[in-house]
Amino acid sequence: MRFLAIGFLTWLMAAVGAALLTLMSFDVLAMQGSLLDYSFSKGHLTYLAGDRAVQNTLLLHDDADSITFYFEAGTSTESVKLTIQHPLLNDSNAVLLYSLNGEGEASEAADASSKTPAMEYQLDLPAGPLYGRITVETSSTVCFFTQCVMSATTYMFHIIRVGEMISFSLKGQVSGTDSPKDFVEQRSWLYQQRCPEWYIPEFQPHSLASLEVTLRPVCFAPLREWSGRSSRLVQYAQECQCGEESTEGTWLGNECWKEVDLQLLNASSGSTCLFLRKTSVPVMDELKVPGRKGRLCGHDVVEWLQDVKVSGKFAKLVSDLESSEAPEKPDARLATEPKAAKEWAFELRNGTEHQISNTFAFSAPIESFLHITQLIISTTQDETDSESQLVPLKMVPHPPPIKVLLKNGSLLPEFAMDKKRSEYFACMVRDLKPVQAQVVDKRFQVKEQLVLLEDDCFGSPAFQKRLSAVRNESCDYCEKYQPWSDSYDIAVTLSMQGCLNEAIDVGNFEVFKDVASLVPQELQKENQHSCAFLQRAIRVDQTGMLPGLLTIFGPNCEGCKETPLGVAAAAGNLKALDLLLNVSSLTDDEDESGRTALFRATQTCNVDAVGRLINKSDFNHGMPTKKGGKCLITPLLWLVGRGKLAGAACEDRWKALVQMLLKGGAKFTVAGCPPSKTPNTALVEAIQYENMEAVPLLLELGADVNQK
Repeated sequence: MRFLAIGFLTWLMAAVGAALLTLMSFDVLAMQGSLLDYSFSKGHLTYLAGDRAVQNTLLLHDDADSITFYFEAGTSTESVKLTIQHPLLNDSNAVLLYSLNGEGEASEAADASSKTPAMEYQLDLPAGPLYGRITVETSSTVCFFTQCVMSATTYMFHIIRVGEMISFSLKGQVSGTDSPKDFVEQRSWLYQQRCPEWYIPEFQPHSLASLEVTLRPVCFAPLREWSGRSSRLVQYAQECQCGEESTEGTWLGNECWKEVDLQLLNASSGSTCLFLRKTSVPVMDELKVPGRKGRLCGHDVVEWLQDVKVSGKFAKLVSDLESSEAPEKPDARLATEPKAAKEWAFELRNGTEHQISNTFAFSAPIESFLHITQLIISTTQDETDSESQLVPLKMVPHPPPIKVLLKNGSLLPEFAMDKKRSEYFACMVRDLKPVQAQVVDKRFQVKEQLVLLEDDCFGSPAFQKRLSAVRNESCDYCEKYQPWSDSYDIAVTLSMQGCLNEAIDVGNFEVFKDVASLVPQELQKENQHSCAFLQRAIRVDQTGMLPGLLTIFGPNCEGCKETPLGVAAAAGNLKALDLLLNVSSLTDDEDESGRTALFRATQTCNVDAVGRLINKSDFNHGMPTKKGGKCLITPLLWLVGRGKLAGAACEDRWKALVQMLLKGGAKFTVAGCPPSKTPNTALVEAIQYENMEAVPLLLELGADVNQK
């Protein structure tokens, strides 16, 4: 019994000692520094916050560059320090947020109501896809018996960045021979950013088209090094390997879902590219977690990704239509009206409860889509980060443009894809074989057709290569793309006259001289009448070309369809007129209709041009009233008679011209039509053409009412 009693007492004392040690341990734990609660103003914590949740992950949108950290320190906590670690930050020194003596960078939260004040601290961190880490250390003094030591609890927050891959989808109906055909085409954000024009076939008139914008979340952790094969994980490499469309200036693919170019600190390799390419594995649009829908330790990540009410996610179109032209409600399924003139909002069309992507859709008659200029999207998960992204968008009812190259020659005008020009001339080449063409969209190819045109002004045959962009594969709507011209997209013509005309149009005499050097001088002068290069330079206001052209062609062109002096006078091109008058005294040369320069200046009521010619021309030079006719008419008689038909072209200037002509020596009469010997007078012309306003003016200026 004695031994049993001793054993029982020993066991009891051990149990009491163990209990005391346990209670003391609990006291020590209670005396340790801790955070009773914590949260962040943005992002999503994947685990419940609490004093024992010392490891946690914050999912944060890659646009976020600042967040506020809220925390409630434990009663025994004496200090709280915070450290940020990030690849783009040089300094990772700890910041004192809170201490018992009142020091610290954190401030008391506005809604704090507990005895232990809730604190907040705004911290800045680089935006972008890179992983970061926030370390919070809480400290307190723990005493055990007579010994006191500093005890610290470390909370680690892993910041995983979440972005999105944006894709677009256009749906509609294309006009068909028997019935409308369905059209569906998709493209990525990067493709749309670099190729703003969306080339579409001919849609069914007034039919509804639908544009969808889909935002799919992308997690930038873990990262996988590029190995030459696509992966469902975000990959990295020194240079972007994100498909053909990732190369600036090419429109060859739609493989790149996401691409981010980074410049790392102290990185000998320079920049680094993160990218996500299209794979054969279907994109994951749903997230199912055992238990409640997408619930990770009490925090619903699916709802966070889905949310568009609290977050700043939206999509809208900008149109150049006036509000009066904009459709009042393009589609009855739409829940919102246009928010303002020229802006149309999308509606959310998510599918299942587990869907983590967001799909915004807008429907309207196809005619409205042709006026769209921009697409605005906000992708952030947090309302405070609602920074929108803008991408140009233009629907073009034609095939993609063709790029034309010419080896060992030159194209006039110089080829420029953005000009959308359909006519070019191949110069300094013997035939059209060096002309090469390609479509920058790999789904299309170039179809060529060689056509013989009429002879040019030199009597040489002109050839034309007509180029059309056609789809490689067959589909229901592949032949429904409207060509840029009547029956082709681009035509390249082999014509000496065409090259010389284009050189004049662009004002490049050096090119004109180079091309003209291929034509014998005898042939140039022989065909001056039919080619009319001087006249063209004046008409297109390339007066600077005239000194050079006059070294090749003479200033006079008697019997031409138009004389150079006549073109300048009719156009009121005074600079060209003065230049020609300085090198030619034949001011009364007639064109093929018998009109002199003075007559043409009078017909167009160019007062200044008439003033230049007033002392150098025959004011009584008669011109046939019709081609080949024997009846003549002078500038004065035309002005007061037939000139009335010119109407608004002359306005009141005809009166000043009448006075100028009479002052210069113009006569009131002209010889009558053979065989009649009775002269025709200005008064008779005015009365015959009912220009009664001219009668008193002519009488005032000396016209004889009795003259027969």
